[in-house]
Amino acid sequence: MHYACATRGEVGEVDPKLLQGYADLAELRTAELERAAQYLGLAAVHFLGYRDSGM
Repeated sequence: MHYACATRGEVGEVDPKLLQGYADLAELRTAELERAAQYLGLAAVHFLGYRDSGM
């Protein structure tokens, strides 16, 4: 099974402490999603490249 995600989650707010080791929020969110996908046994995550709206 594959997972498609429209954005990388680059808009929004997060505690700056959580960004340690990551270039930006998009990199953190991407890493979180890839770890979750691995845990769930998904074959791949595909990012569609749309702009995040911050909802």
